[in-house]
Amino acid sequence: MMNLQQYLKSHIFLKDEAIFIADSHYSKQNEKLYTLLLKIKNNEIKTKQIFLVGDIFHLLLDFRYLIEYNKKVINLIDEIGLSKEVYYFEGNHDFCLNGIFKNVKILKELKKDGICINHGDIYIKDKFYKFYTRFIRNKISMSIVNVITLNFINNWMFKKLINKKIKCEKMEYFEKLAQEKISFYQDCNLIIEGHYHQNKIYKNYINLPSLYCQNSFLYLKNGQFIEKSI
Repeated sequence: MMNLQQYLKSHIFLKDEAIFIADSHYSKQNEKLYTLLLKIKNNEIKTKQIFLVGDIFHLLLDFRYLIEYNKKVINLIDEIGLSKEVYYFEGNHDFCLNGIFKNVKILKELKKDGICINHGDIYIKDKFYKFYTRFIRNKISMSIVNVITLNFINNWMFKKLINKKIKCEKMEYFEKLAQEKISFYQDCNLIIEGHYHQNKIYKNYINLPSLYCQNSFLYLKNGQFIEKSI
């Protein structure tokens, strides 16, 4: 992948053997994430620091139906969080997570030591998408809609969204996207995002592999990002 050995070794924040998992889109029809987490729990994959970079679940919000549906993996992540640092960056499929996890740090983004991490849909130019994500990520808004629609969200929309197919196509305009992304991060020496399922690097911008699409994650070892399969 990318050799950032000298830079990364000078920063204490990212620990050696850190793991970056993005866009696994866990559902009962897709248990790749559960398989990987079990390997981490059982120390088949050694790590002390885990970054879950959004869309980890195909759909997870603070609603009873979704918590129950995803309970097996929620509990496993919390169990791992007892012995390892776990950072969970909210995505556009998993948000309003405060209160769901006990042993996990829930974040929208992180900027530290010149390293910037978020799911990947915070800094974009699309104004409609910005409005949409702000609305759906507001728990009060979602709760009101749920009440108004007589639990329509729980009874129909959640179940429909859980079965929605995920796109894994390669972007022809990835470099243009990466250049645009870099322009948003003036104070960042290294940018790490998911969201686009591209598994590519452009200059100091890393778009993480999607566990769902590429069956892989990034592993930091001796200052190098290494792509590993589950």
